Amino acid sequence: MALDFPDPSEAPWIDENGRVWDHDGDGWYCVTSRSPNSRAPIVTVYGTGSHTHTFNPETVWCKVIVTGGGQTAAGNNAGGAAGTAIKTFGVVTETAAVVVGGTAAASSYNDTVNVLTGNGGSANGGSASGGDINISGGGGCYAGGGTNAGSVGGGSYWGGGGKENTAALAYGAGGGQYNAIQYGAGAPGVVYIEEYLQ
Repeated sequence: MALDFPDPSEAPWIDENGRVWDHDGDGWYCVTSRSPNSRAPIVTVYGTGSHTHTFNPETVWCKVIVTGGGQTAAGNNAGGAAGTAIKTFGVVTETAAVVVGGTAAASSYNDTVNVLTGNGGSANGGSASGGDINISGGGGCYAGGGTNAGSVGGGSYWGGGGKENTAALAYGAGGGQYNAIQYGAGAPGVVYIEEYLQ
């Protein structure tokens, strides 16, 4: 079936099959089917805080991964991991607002067209929204009884949680718990942006 291409001024354009097209002044070409890609992607990783992401003027499409902050262990439970939203899309704005949450806090990406949220970790694991794929974080384990009872924090998209009383190292993972008196911290979130140039 022939594609109904828009005016060249609307480039880059995403067709009904999710492919990204650009216009070089002479005609349309499919960016996502070019092989090999002549230019390596630009990768930006944002840590805790509020940021403004500015896209490279030549970026045509991007992949964004948003993960909230993991939960710190408490009581008899290890911390739950945060949710993660993942989406690939054609870039239609120059900038995007990025917020990366600390312990148990949400992270987000917002360019007014695409809004992704990874919620912070909770006992049953944090949720996510806005992505092509939304991944819930793993819940924190219950330590149970016993003098040396310990548990492992919930795992996030990026890896496993902290063991016993250790802090989580993987983005958004939950902290471990030991003997209901020693608690590992949840890991902060992250926003990862991968830009693909024309």
